[in-house]
Amino acid sequence: MCDSYIAAVLDYIKNRLKPDKLFCNATSFGGYLILKYIFEHGDPFDRTVLRCPALTIYDSMRTTIMSPQELEAVEKGRTALIGFDRKVKVTRDFLSDLKNADVASWDFTSYADHICILHGTKDEIIDFETDRAFCERNGIEFRAFEGTDHRFTDPVKMDLAIKETVLFFGLN
Repeated sequence: MCDSYIAAVLDYIKNRLKPDKLFCNATSFGGYLILKYIFEHGDPFDRTVLRCPALTIYDSMRTTIMSPQELEAVEKGRTALIGFDRKVKVTRDFLSDLKNADVASWDFTSYADHICILHGTKDEIIDFETDRAFCERNGIEFRAFEGTDHRFTDPVKMDLAIKETVLFFGLN
């Protein structure tokens, strides 16, 4: 479903708005979805910046994001609303799809020049080292933000992340 939504949005942007350039900026689960989309359909973006992409979303869902009660309910076939500001309906099939789409192990070297990943060293949701190693393995530009959490709650660090994004997009 997420894949279809991304495709529909891209189609609308390309055919109705007709931009000269197309940039993507996504965070966490959105970063995972964008990488999955790029891998499966090719890269429609001129440049992409991902902040703390959830490369290990399956593991994070099971160990950090979901409570033990929510995980147990989903494993028994029930649906749970999971997430922070926005909730996602999580089912057993959804978790299975996340497990099978191991984005962290996929090869993105052919897209590396167009992607930059920003990540806080104190991310409590998505493993910093996994994302760093992914970037190193794929030749993707990686920028670490010392002492920063998953949500970049420090406004100074968020401002720096925005500046890095604008620079990578070439919009300075």
